[in-house]
Amino acid sequence: LKNSTLIYLGSVIFRTLLMGLIFLLPAISYRRPPALLATQLDVYGYIFWGRVAFGLVVPLIFGFMVWSAAKIRSTQSATGILYATIVLVLLGETFARVLFLITGIPV
Repeated sequence: LKNSTLIYLGSVIFRTLLMGLIFLLPAISYRRPPALLATQLDVYGYIFWGRVAFGLVVPLIFGFMVWSAAKIRSTQSATGILYATIVLVLLGETFARVLFLITGIPV
């Protein structure tokens, strides 16, 4: 369970870094500020921040909670937190797909 949790944490951190890179690449390649992407998301800001909160930040926090529960061999608590994390990740990914369909930006 500890090893699986570390793999999960690595994947969430990787997805967070990848999303940051998606927002920085237009600024680097076109020499425009990332505010350009923010203007494309202005109407859909709630969906974007829902994706960030429910798809990245809260699952990352829950991942550390699962790791600490697994470290003290409390597998039942870790499993319960993982179930909640799965629901949040699915919700965040749904927000990401909606944003991609509407704006074309792969968040």
